Amino acid sequence: MRAERRLTIQPITLTHRLFGPIVISVAVGACVYAGAVLWSGSSATIDAASKVGSVAIFIGAAASSSGYLARFLRWHLLLRWLGYRLPVLFNLRVYVAGLALTTSPGKVAETIRSVLLLPRGVSIVHSLAAFFADRLSDVIGVAILGATAGCIVATRNVGLEIIGAAALCLSFIARAVMRSGCCTRRIKRVPGRIGAWLTRIHTLVTAWAGLWTLPRALICAFCAFVAFGIQGCVFAFFVDLSQVSLPSAQCVAIFASATLIGAASMIPAGLGATEAALVFQLMNFGVDATTAVALAIITRLVTLWCGLLLGSVTLLSFVPARVDRRAIDTVSGGREQ
Repeated sequence: MRAERRLTIQPITLTHRLFGPIVISVAVGACVYAGAVLWSGSSATIDAASKVGSVAIFIGAAASSSGYLARFLRWHLLLRWLGYRLPVLFNLRVYVAGLALTTSPGKVAETIRSVLLLPRGVSIVHSLAAFFADRLSDVIGVAILGATAGCIVATRNVGLEIIGAAALCLSFIARAVMRSGCCTRRIKRVPGRIGAWLTRIHTLVTAWAGLWTLPRALICAFCAFVAFGIQGCVFAFFVDLSQVSLPSAQCVAIFASATLIGAASMIPAGLGATEAALVFQLMNFGVDATTAVALAIITRLVTLWCGLLLGSVTLLSFVPARVDRRAIDTVSGGREQ
């Protein structure tokens, strides 16, 4: 009984202790990015950015942020499929709060949502399984987005098609292996700490395998398609305002490719890698360097840093909350029964 209470209370304490380092990490990341922008920028780049205008940037930020609703819908559905019925507004707060840690490699630190959901009875195994499905469907959805946009402008990107198909096929091969039970027998033979860690990983992947069916995978990928498609359209909007003659579908394909390159780099939030991919592809289509840099910076400000700011403010809302000991006792008692 006591051990169960400690498991329930610890994540709430952990949130308080980690909030300071979280704020510092976000602030440092923002300062480094701002410094890089100032270092690489020039008067010509600033002039190129001014063609877009502050009003258009604000509209782009609002439109880009609306894409988080599609991603939240996916997150909410994943938890419902796992059997959890959470209040929509509370779950939205939890999801948005995780955006504060987008600058971690592979967005792994966004798993702080598991900490915030644990007091509501959501097991860490299940929330991590939902996170894994969330990230996997991002890869599939963005690859489909880029491939579709490329086909529209008759510049087929075979690489994106391969990435999307491979991610989908390999995920179902892994699912079949996990559900066959062959891994369970092998892991039980591994002794010591290594065996214990493999058992934990196996439990997590098994939970994901039970969640990852073809209809659900397609729904999750579609949510990613919509969310990143909105951001790609925002990028196309900025390109058009910069008086660059480039089809909107081509801009979306460029944005999708750059997003996957940034994710593959494993650099926190793809900082530098995504921007470089955007600039390189724009220049490959004849856009001058100063305009390409300005477009990359503006696009990342509204598609990345606005989300970080929104997530940081939302995460702050969890910190002052006091722990209701009676509620914890009730949850613990209910589990024991």
